[in-house]
Parts: sequence; structure tokens; C-alpha cells
Amino acid sequence: MSPLTYDDLTAYVIERLPDSRFVLLGESFSGPIAIEAAATQQGVAGLILAASFARHPMPTVFVHLVRMLNLRWVPAGLVEAALLGSVERQDLKETLRRVLATLPPRNHKSPCLGGSSDRQSDRLRAVSCPILYLHARFDRLVSRKCLDEVTSLRPHCEVRTLNAPHMLLETHPVEAASAIDDFCEQLA
Repeated sequence: MSPLTYDDLTAYVIERLPDSRFVLLGESFSGPIAIEAAATQQGVAGLILAASFARHPMPTVFVHLVRMLNLRWVPAGLVEAALLGSVERQDLKETLRRVLATLPPRNHKSPCLGGSSDRQSDRLRAVSCPILYLHARFDRLVSRKCLDEVTSLRPHCEVRTLNAPHMLLETHPVEAASAIDDFCEQLA
């Protein structure tokens, strides 16, 4: 069985969305899924993108190489550095190792497999609800260029920058929750 595509995952998420108003959060590579849902579903009151993107952050020329990458081949320390930066949280490192060790073989392929393209940029333009972008200042996976693209497509997007690595929700939960609470209060 092959890994699910972005289209498969988007359909899975949309089928499970509530009927009432809600705020949708897309973290990292789930951002394009959240963008699609926000562009097509009426109940979305707000969209939050956390260390995410509208268009795949990797240059197209490298995507084909990454498709061959199996996460089990990448040293755990390198994965930790990419996701957690210099955060010294042993509990997070152990949890990350445990999660990676329990992934079924079909999920060992990199999440950088594509599926997010110029289409997602078009879909972001179609989002009518307010947007909050949580930017991780020390992100090693999703560059500042991704934030710049989101804000160029949606100039009224609210941006909150945290001094955090890619996994900002996990490493800076209090600051992230505060920004999310502030955003949600504005929607009420």
C-alpha cells in the first residue's frame, strides 16, 4: 500500500469537518490541506498556518530526489535538528524518535513528496476567512520565503513570529496558544 496523496488526505479531512463554525489549523506539510478546506468549506471561520506554506518549499528539481528518500535512512540527530533546532527538550526528542520508529513502512517516505503546487497558491487566494500565520524564526524546513508568499497572496494575513524551530507548536506551546487565542477572540 502506498502513502496517501495530498488529495487523499484532503478528502479525509474534509469528510470529518464539523457542521458548525470552526477555526482550522494546518501545521507544516498539512498547511495545503488546511488551505484547500478553508477555500471550499463554508464553516471555516479562520485559518491558522503554523510553519507552513502555500507552495511546496522545496525547489522542483529536488522533489524527485526526495521522493526516493526513506526517513529510516536519515540519522535521528539530523531529523531532530531539522524539526527541533537547538531546543534542549529531551522529552520531545524521545517522543519524536518513538513516533518515527513506529511509522508503518509505507509512511517512511518523505512528506516532501509534492502535491502542493501553484494550485495551492490559487486556493489560498480563494480563502475568504481571516488567516493567522505562525512563523518559526529558526525554521530549517520552511523558509521565510514561504511566509512572504502567503502574505503577498493574502496581505491582510496576521503574522506572529516565535523564536522557535519548525515544530513551534510543540516547542513553544504557551506562546503559540496565546497567539491562537488572540486570533480566535478577534473572530468572535
